[in-house]
Amino acid sequence: MKNDYLEELSWFFINKNEFDSNDTVLLGLSGGPDSVFLFYLLMQIQNEIGFKLNLIHINHKLRDMESDLDEEFVVSLAEKFDVPICVYRADIKSIAKDRKLSIEMCARDVRYAFFKEEAEKLNAKYIATAHTADDKIETALMRLIYGCGIQGVSGIKYKRHIGNAILIRPLLRYWKEDIVSYLKTNSIQYRVDSSNYSNEFIRNRIRNSLIPEIENSFNLSFKRTFLNSIELISEQAEIVKKYINSLRKRIFIRHDFIHICLKDSILKLESVLITQLIVDSIYILSKSSIRLSRSQFKSLVTSLFFRSSTVEFKFPGKICVVSDSRYIFISHQSVFDRFLKPCSFRYEISQGKRISVSGAIKIEVCFEDRIFCAYVAEDTCNLWYDLFSGKKIAFFVRFMYDPAKMKIFVRNRVAGDKIKIKSGMKKIKNFFIDERIPSILRNALPLICDQNDNILWVPGLKKAQIDSGGSTELTLGIYLKI
Repeated sequence: MKNDYLEELSWFFINKNEFDSNDTVLLGLSGGPDSVFLFYLLMQIQNEIGFKLNLIHINHKLRDMESDLDEEFVVSLAEKFDVPICVYRADIKSIAKDRKLSIEMCARDVRYAFFKEEAEKLNAKYIATAHTADDKIETALMRLIYGCGIQGVSGIKYKRHIGNAILIRPLLRYWKEDIVSYLKTNSIQYRVDSSNYSNEFIRNRIRNSLIPEIENSFNLSFKRTFLNSIELISEQAEIVKKYINSLRKRIFIRHDFIHICLKDSILKLESVLITQLIVDSIYILSKSSIRLSRSQFKSLVTSLFFRSSTVEFKFPGKICVVSDSRYIFISHQSVFDRFLKPCSFRYEISQGKRISVSGAIKIEVCFEDRIFCAYVAEDTCNLWYDLFSGKKIAFFVRFMYDPAKMKIFVRNRVAGDKIKIKSGMKKIKNFFIDERIPSILRNALPLICDQNDNILWVPGLKKAQIDSGGSTELTLGIYLKI
């Protein structure tokens, strides 16, 4: 190992223009060989470019005194070079128990949450971590063991966003043995995590047992060969990702806090594409991958598309997939709760007064002297499509009534509500089903009633003429937006 290895790498990144003099870089410094090497590398680059370097250390409290000694080491290193450092402490075992997560997964979640928090405080452009080529291989193998597609095999990404910052892994193409060799040759101290030698965790078993066995029994160059394969698969995965994203833009009518698509549009696709679109939506909303077997995904797709009744699936991260006769909805449980369990409301409508109700659906109701909006849809299916797309839609109901005898109210649906139509009394619930009102809207939509709670009009009636025997004619405007 050459002594100028650090300088070679520093000039590689300088020539690559990876960092700018105005940047703030937040380095996650554990005290282990990889992060210590990255610290010296960034210091070398900083000397040439002049960006601002800050350090962050997370004490996971997993190894008692050893964890505290790690903390002391990194704080001492920061003080030696006069680099600002922030230390966070977390009782990972207790947090993992509360969240029902593995120690590894919990430590990772907590670590990145602290990284994001500190980066926001510093307005850092980059969060740097010291993942190496070895880490990339171990991650890919671990995902293959648990089961994954090409995105999973692609392993750790060189860059990705965390909040407003960019997570960057400068050492991802470099080997740990070269890093450790450089540190030893140059008598640079670092901490050794004794738990890395324990096979309690699957990553350690892959590192300590599986990879050496493959190298000894099958391919001495396995790590380099497998890394090349991972990078090839990563390139292929990017092509697939671009295609999936183009499909998403074409098929999904909404993809912000809730992802919505028409069943008929997505049903035309191959099941593997349908699955990937749904999985990607779950990941985008939860920032957490899900692990389902092929048979589980097949069951999911079958239930979503070949059952006309409302179907609901719950996933980790409190993400739900809900399907009715026409739409598929993907969002957080809290979003569905706002639609399905809205706060009750009941307001009297009078001339000159505009009623506004904030909820899953933003509702405005008022008497109009004339119809301001030209859009009154005859096809209510198109109306709901526009509502889901983020457009403001309108209904207009003409009234003939006597203001002295009749009062008009707007409220949401309650159990047992009925409306009188040509064929007689009909439950609102059944009316909504027959008119194919999307399932998540039914409890949140406004109804128009009189002072005795008799339902006069509901969304879905294409034309409504309400005549209570009076001589006063007014038009009621009902405006909805999501």
